[in-house]
Amino acid sequence: MIKKNRYSSSFITFLLIFEIGIFFAFGFWFDYDSSYYPETTENDPRVEKYFTFFSDTTVLALMGFGFLLVYLRNYCYSASGFSFLLVAFAFQWNLLVYAFFYQMHIDIFGKFKLDIETLGRGIYGSLCALISFGAFLGTTQPTQILMIIFIEIFFYQLNYYINIFKLQAFDMGGSIYLHEFAGIFGYAVTLGLGSRKDIKKHPDIKSRYNSDIFSIFGTMWLWIAWPSFNAMFSPTGFQFRSLLNTIMAISSSVIAAFAVSIGVRGKFHMREIRNATLTGGIAIAAASHLKMSLVGSMICGIIAGALTSFLSAILTKSFRVFYGGEQIRRILFFHAIPGIIGGFASAFGAGLADEDKEPYKDHYHEFFPRGDVQYGAQLAAMGITLLIALISGYLTGLIINEITFRNTQPLNDSEYWHVPDDFEETTIDSLGIPRDHKGNVVGDEWVLEAEIK
Repeated sequence: MIKKNRYSSSFITFLLIFEIGIFFAFGFWFDYDSSYYPETTENDPRVEKYFTFFSDTTVLALMGFGFLLVYLRNYCYSASGFSFLLVAFAFQWNLLVYAFFYQMHIDIFGKFKLDIETLGRGIYGSLCALISFGAFLGTTQPTQILMIIFIEIFFYQLNYYINIFKLQAFDMGGSIYLHEFAGIFGYAVTLGLGSRKDIKKHPDIKSRYNSDIFSIFGTMWLWIAWPSFNAMFSPTGFQFRSLLNTIMAISSSVIAAFAVSIGVRGKFHMREIRNATLTGGIAIAAASHLKMSLVGSMICGIIAGALTSFLSAILTKSFRVFYGGEQIRRILFFHAIPGIIGGFASAFGAGLADEDKEPYKDHYHEFFPRGDVQYGAQLAAMGITLLIALISGYLTGLIINEITFRNTQPLNDSEYWHVPDDFEETTIDSLGIPRDHKGNVVGDEWVLEAEIK
């Protein structure tokens, strides 16, 4: 007889209800966009344009974040497996919520024509889910994760509706409405869930050699695909600028992260290398399509890489005392802060814009719908995003904490997965010291204490 854990029933029930709702929504509300069926055998250029970027972004989500999050020593199955689930889950739900707010914006409700560009909007929601997932990685059970992401996607799209549709702020690659929002939301969720004393000193809160290798592999996938991600929705004719600005920024953040990591710590630390090296792509995202100049893009990347590396290095001990691990530090330093830097970069770019000069000219109001006060819209969008993310995230954490129960074995794949025989589960001996399956002490801070005892 199959032995089920206590999460199985709630997990299956939640997914079943969700998918039945999605089934009816797509059956009665959505339809194919008929404009993609011309009376010709030639391929539609819109498909060729967007699907390449869509594919790269999907690779970024699955291969990039899927491997990046496997740094915890005994949570690799869950980090990668749940990332796979969240991409599919958030993608479907995000399409539905986006369609609702879009039709609210145009004030026309009816059959929603699904096109290739909207698919790209859908995959952005999965990235929002994956970023926030990193904040409560290993501390929440599967049903809680799905509930949190379900609520988050709604507020993610609400924030997009307010800032992009109504305020008319621009954010080409998601510095503000994606990275700032997801980073702050994930942090606020952890505040609502409350601190856990069993996490702060848990021996599995750390990484191991092999998990870090797979994590840096994910970083490299993200680094490769990030230019496509930022350029997906750039106006026709300006995608090359988005690609080039992103490449220059993200290469500069790599150099800055390596330099600061060894400068502050004396040796390179994998934490900064696998995270801060990507921050240039986040910081340049909102303004990647603007005339930033190549030097401006490089400066943006250097600031993001250096600042996040420095903060991560000097505040490590403080975060360990208050939160217990890398999850909160990673989501704030390597997503929220670079996203805020990107917001300021977009405001700076808008402030420098001149409709009488290259490259905008006749396209000036397409880039800057608020005209001379566009910089104000960019700054306002940052503030609104911060407010919505904090309030919605904190309330989500409180609600989830009240209506569900927590896992009793955090940071442990064996709680949810059938693990192989060589899975090195950590056990606590009679003296309260964590040991692996061979009896070796786990965690540097425990070695001296074990020797003394």
